[in-house]
Amino acid sequence: MWHAEYVALDDKDVLIVVVDPPNYGDPIHYLRRSLPSPKEGEKYAHAEHTVFIRKNARTLRAAPEDWRMLQQRFAATQNRLDVEVLAAPQEIQQSAAFSEHVKLHLAQHRERLLAARHPLGVMNWESRTREEYVAEIDSHLERLQECFVERLLAELLRHPPSGLSLTLANQVDRPFRDVRVTVTVQAEGHLACPGPVDEELPKFELPRPPRPYGAPKEPVLAFDRLIPYTPEIRLPFVLGLEGFCGWGAREISTGLQLEFDPVDLRPREALELPRVPLLVTSEVGSELTVEWSAAGLSADGIRSGHLNVQVVPSTLNPLRGEDLGKWGHEPLEQDSTRSTAE
Repeated sequence: MWHAEYVALDDKDVLIVVVDPPNYGDPIHYLRRSLPSPKEGEKYAHAEHTVFIRKNARTLRAAPEDWRMLQQRFAATQNRLDVEVLAAPQEIQQSAAFSEHVKLHLAQHRERLLAARHPLGVMNWESRTREEYVAEIDSHLERLQECFVERLLAELLRHPPSGLSLTLANQVDRPFRDVRVTVTVQAEGHLACPGPVDEELPKFELPRPPRPYGAPKEPVLAFDRLIPYTPEIRLPFVLGLEGFCGWGAREISTGLQLEFDPVDLRPREALELPRVPLLVTSEVGSELTVEWSAAGLSADGIRSGHLNVQVVPSTLNPLRGEDLGKWGHEPLEQDSTRSTAE
């Protein structure tokens, strides 16, 4: 590429042609017309088809070794990788403090359970002491906390703004095959990748609360009493797993390294890479540093670069799920201080 400029010199307009730096694949440019010589007795200063190069701040005619370099530069065009990795959007949401959030609601629920009484009062069939009943409630609340934190974490990992979303863009009119992107993510605070998850939220069931103080025991054959309680949600902590969802992750000394499965790019295509769920505890307003490199099986060279992703407040309402169940016979109270992201 080039552009023309005019400058005044000794009351004359002088044409200056500015030529942009060359790129791999640029053809060899030459004079299309002979230039007349300002010297008397010399018809042409430079004949047509003359090739010039820049060397040591001077413009010179191309020597044989320069021609060889120009030919190699032109030959590299057909297979030179030219891609870019972009973040869309250039932000990621901070992970909410679920444990503290759940404890607040559990404390309110504990008071309701302690106040629960059988309508007929404490009858002869109540074999528990008051202390034993309180211990049952505390044990139940521990299971509730474990269950809710797992559920809320499952919601977070499926919340699109809480993941790293990258786009691989082909910058030229040539296709590229089997382009592999490797990314290193660094953060000021704790950064973790729990591994790939299904988009569908797992089924969620709350453990049953203790029977109210004074209530008769349930029949021994009740199936939910025969089967011990086990939380149903099990997040796949699978750092290093590849091929399951298009990427693999592993922890390294400088942060977190992500490697995406090879993809094919059509000319000028902008391909969205699979979203990677991340747990980010960095302060709001700080930035994640994302360094990337890309290499292709059918292209020469390695492209690399870096970009910054800003940490923003979470828009996830962790208690919005319709299948969160109920606390005893009452719906789970919502936290009005948090916004809801649909």
